Amino acid sequence: MAPILRKFTRYVYSLEDEPFGVGSGVEFKVNNDIEANDDDEAEQLSCCTSFWMDVPFWQQVIKVFIGIGVFVVSIWLILDNILGGKSDFTKIVRNADGTPFVDPNLAYPGWVPLEGAADVNVWIQLFLFFPVSNIIMGYLEGSQIAILALEKAPPKVVKRANREAYFGHKLTQQRDNVRRYLLGRQFLVVFVDFIAAHSMGLGGLGILVPVSQLYPQLLGASNPMWFMGTWGSKGVLLLALIMEFTGLCHFSWGLFSVFIFARSFLIKGDEKADVGSVGQEVDISGGISQADEEAVDDVKELQRIVIEQQHKIELLERTLNESGQAGDGNQT
Repeated sequence: MAPILRKFTRYVYSLEDEPFGVGSGVEFKVNNDIEANDDDEAEQLSCCTSFWMDVPFWQQVIKVFIGIGVFVVSIWLILDNILGGKSDFTKIVRNADGTPFVDPNLAYPGWVPLEGAADVNVWIQLFLFFPVSNIIMGYLEGSQIAILALEKAPPKVVKRANREAYFGHKLTQQRDNVRRYLLGRQFLVVFVDFIAAHSMGLGGLGILVPVSQLYPQLLGASNPMWFMGTWGSKGVLLLALIMEFTGLCHFSWGLFSVFIFARSFLIKGDEKADVGSVGQEVDISGGISQADEEAVDDVKELQRIVIEQQHKIELLERTLNESGQAGDGNQT
């Protein structure tokens, strides 16, 4: 179901794969002399790896029908759980067999709340807990993929490509904000999962996983800048940072420090241990100077940069040609 919703959303908003999306081909290397040979990479593809590279069409068709079936059955189970009085938030008077006691003098569903049991009205569960928990979960999952996908992206590139995403990207680039976001986000994920599980029951997995988690993840993976630019992602980012600021997840920093301290004794002198880690600066600008970065919004400056680069290329070609002709003259 998640791939279907992703394709529908990309069609509605006319979205294309973005440069820093997952699988876009953007790479970075530790050293310029470390380059993977295509032949070596081909040899590393074992049968187990190549098996998952090509999915047969008939299997895709089967998965579509299974996904739609799971979605429909899950909706029925959720409605049965909430409207049938089986939700953990429903604290009502019940008959001897466990079914809700119905008072004909009360409005539908006619259930009598237990005194002092903090019963949550069935309509609040159906029209507030159910949609809001799924929407928040969607932005929590999608924003995580988008933030991590853009974590190494130069701010100027993000600003030029999608100004709406620049706010969130610039905020996450400050100090340890990506790690802080991950901690606060995880607390919110568990909290929302708690609300959804007690309200929707086990049937909620068929909606919460493919629709509220996997669908935004796929969307954030292919279009991280677009997803980062949504108001929901901005709100979730700020909310996650606020939750981390409260210190509810701060014990994780202590465990992380203990791990880093212990690793320093076990792995000594391994510079590659932190390669690609969150917060590590990696230059993927392709050799663009700082002056060129600051001039990307000016058309005249862009034209000047292009002309300057063309002159450098022509000068390099003339130098190579003269060197080649001089070498031929020495041989004769």
